[in-house]
Amino acid sequence: MLNTRFTTLALPVPQAGAVPPPGTFAPDYLALNRIKSVGIRKHAFRKMASVRLIRRFVHPRSMFGSGLALLATTLIHQRWKIQPHGTPAHGALDLLCHLGTASTVTLPVLPNIEHKRAFGMMAVGSAIMLDLDHVLAARSLEMNSWMTMPSRPPTHSLGTMILIAWVAERMNPGKRLWLAVMLGIGSHLLRDLATGGAPLWHPRRVITWPVPAVLATLAILTVSGWILSGIPVREQSLRLRFRQIGDGFREIPVDDQIQSVL
Repeated sequence: MLNTRFTTLALPVPQAGAVPPPGTFAPDYLALNRIKSVGIRKHAFRKMASVRLIRRFVHPRSMFGSGLALLATTLIHQRWKIQPHGTPAHGALDLLCHLGTASTVTLPVLPNIEHKRAFGMMAVGSAIMLDLDHVLAARSLEMNSWMTMPSRPPTHSLGTMILIAWVAERMNPGKRLWLAVMLGIGSHLLRDLATGGAPLWHPRRVITWPVPAVLATLAILTVSGWILSGIPVREQSLRLRFRQIGDGFREIPVDDQIQSVL
């Protein structure tokens, strides 16, 4: 029967000033220790960089505030459902629900924005001001008339959101106000889809979504805004850059322009 024996190989630790005999292998312990220390430092640096990246974009207080806003909006929404339709209390609670929904999707994004005040005001303001089209569609200032409409106006759509976002960015380039409009009006439209529907795609076609689909889309909207807020911002609009390039090109003499092309 084969008897297998296992032996351990013990490497001798050289003493200070000892010279290994010729033909023998002497490991360089100092080099091995240096390699090990470099590896440990690289690992610590990568870990530190990942922690800094998480702290750069994930802010616990803003996340906590977003959760509180979601909880408050849920409680207000429950009170809104039991109020008689067309009453001032019903309208005030509906306004607070839109305010809370916009705050829920905006607070996690806000710490990554440089112009926080303008961004927050645009997000919340666009979410609330969108309902002004009820007054225009009803052609009356009476609350009962524009709150008891059979359906929401055609301006409750993605086209309106894109148009307002484009105008906001054109007026104030570099402040990410287009993203604020997307978050504010987007959250408004999503809540409307769960509370009676909205003409999201076509002015004459009102669609409704179930509550789980709306909540999932709100989460996607929040994560998308959080990701887009980390992209470097462009301080100047594209049209202004082309204008500056054209002005600089016109200042060059015609002969120099021809030589540069040739």
